[in-house]
Amino acid sequence: MRAGTTYTVDAMLADDRSIRVLEMNSNPFLHPLLYRCMIPAYLSKPLTTDEAQAHETNLH
Repeated sequence: MRAGTTYTVDAMLADDRSIRVLEMNSNPFLHPLLYRCMIPAYLSKPLTTDEAQAHETNLH
């Protein structure tokens, strides 16, 4: 994993309540609200950890 990169993980919950990981994707389809966090990195400087956490908090 690296900073400034978004990944998704596809998984299933089995009948025995265990998680079966199917794949990890480094070029995922993202929810539109995540772009609000990503765009500053493309336009200027990357977000600090505190800024990224603040954005994450605002998503909930």
